[in-house]
Amino acid sequence: MRALAELLLDMGACVQGSDRERSPSTDRLAQLGARIFIGQRAENVDGAAAVIRTAAVSDQNPEIVAARRLGLP
Repeated sequence: MRALAELLLDMGACVQGSDRERSPSTDRLAQLGARIFIGQRAENVDGAAAVIRTAAVSDQNPEIVAARRLGLP
């Protein structure tokens, strides 16, 4: 996901995302301009136009549940 986030940032997109814990990858994305949340919470998707996830993220993840409730692709 980091590579996709970097590509989108390079294209000028507004990128926000979350991870379970802070890491060099989350720090790098923040330095590049991404808004990074530590921990998965429903409010992390507020203001998002779309939500992209990996196969490792379950349907019960609070961000996925919130995205579906909000009708986000």
